[in-house]
Amino acid sequence: MKGIYRKELLFESKHAAAESGASARHMHDEYELYYFLEGDAEYVVGEHVYPLAPHDLLFIRPAVYHFPVLHTQSPYRRMVLNFSEEIVPEGLRQGLQSAAVFRHAPPTETAGQLFMQAERATALYEEEDAFLALRSLLTLMLLAFRHETPVRIREKCLHPRLGEILRYIDAHTAEPMNAASLAAMFFVSPSWLTHAFSEHLHIGVAQYIHSKKILRAQRLIRSGTPPTQAAQACGFASYPTFFRLYRSILGISPAQDKR
Repeated sequence: MKGIYRKELLFESKHAAAESGASARHMHDEYELYYFLEGDAEYVVGEHVYPLAPHDLLFIRPAVYHFPVLHTQSPYRRMVLNFSEEIVPEGLRQGLQSAAVFRHAPPTETAGQLFMQAERATALYEEEDAFLALRSLLTLMLLAFRHETPVRIREKCLHPRLGEILRYIDAHTAEPMNAASLAAMFFVSPSWLTHAFSEHLHIGVAQYIHSKKILRAQRLIRSGTPPTQAAQACGFASYPTFFRLYRSILGISPAQDKR
């Protein structure tokens, strides 16, 4: 595995086995470009599942839960580029919200060529030069997305009712909620909801909700909101509970996350 690891930009070219367990299933506050090269896999992004073919490229927005689903033990190769919004030129930031999640990017096309150049840059250059190269390549890739022709998306929905619930959670992170309140709102039983999250997302309802809320709070804190106000804005009645979850999910305290 070769790569570069900076707070604002991370690139990895992975040619080994997939991550196992919870480490492969996650959400974070950065954008992610996932370039699939080889394997027998699908990829879950939020409420959708994308069957993957070599050179498919996924654009994953911050705080969206995602993970691979591997069907066999065949070799699994991919490149992953994570980046913060701050590293993107200001004129391209608006396009981050409208860029398509899925695209096919063979090496003969711009995005595929840029990923191959990124892999070569990390293999040939020292870290600082590799970082500069990757930053430039990312800018070129986002420019290519701005001018691309939309393609038909090969996606499936995990489960229609579960999709409704996930969209509701995304839109209401400022409100208190739990499995019982969600089950009552969507006319399902708490046991059905717990089973649906476990079967389709491999995560508990409370863990999913807490992660969404904490990532929203992180963005607020990084933009200058005091931690106590961020906790209230994300529906936490108890600051000690918020503080404990923040440390557990992000590995740092709210005060350490200030910029």
